[in-house]
Amino acid sequence: FPSHDTSLVECWEVLNNGDPIALFKTVNNFDKAWSTAFEGRYPDGNTEVTNLKAFCTWVTRSNGKVTAFKRDKWEHLDVYKVAAYYVYLMRFGAVDQPVKNAMITTEDGQHYFFINYDNDTINGEVNTGNLEAPWDVDRNTKGVDGAYIYAGHESVLWNMLEQDIFQNTYRDWE
Repeated sequence: FPSHDTSLVECWEVLNNGDPIALFKTVNNFDKAWSTAFEGRYPDGNTEVTNLKAFCTWVTRSNGKVTAFKRDKWEHLDVYKVAAYYVYLMRFGAVDQPVKNAMITTEDGQHYFFINYDNDTINGEVNTGNLEAPWDVDRNTKGVDGAYIYAGHESVLWNMLEQDIFQNTYRDWE
C-alpha cells in the first residue's frame, strides 16, 4: 500500500448539544472556549485548533446564506461522506449523534466529515433510555416532552445542509 501523509488528519469529538460553538452559532471567544465544544481525539489530546477554527468560522458565517453555502461547501466539506453520515443518522434514528457524540474529522485539514461513534441512542432509543422515537423519526420529530428527539436541532451546519443538499435530488449536488 502506498504511504499516506497523516500529518493533517484531525478528529474532534463534539461535546455539548447546547454549546453555541458546537452548534456553529458563533466563533466569539473561540480561542478560549473551544474546549467546551470539542475534544481532540486524533491526535489524542490535540489542542492545535487552527483548521477547526477556520471550519467553524466558515459554517458560522454561512448561517442563513444558502447560496454561499451551496457554492462553498465543496471547499470545506467532504460532501459525499457527510451525506452518507446523514443517511445513517436518519435511517437508524441516531438521535444523539448530529452534534454531541459526533466525531468531526478531516484528512487534509480542510474538508470535514463525520465518522460513526457511540451508537447508544439508535433505533428508537433516546437519551433517557426509553424506546420513544417512531420508525419515521427525523430532525423535526418531537418527543413526549415536547423537545426535538434529535439532539442539536439548532445546529447551523445540519440546518444549512438540510436546506441545501439533503432536500434536493442527487443531480442538484453537482
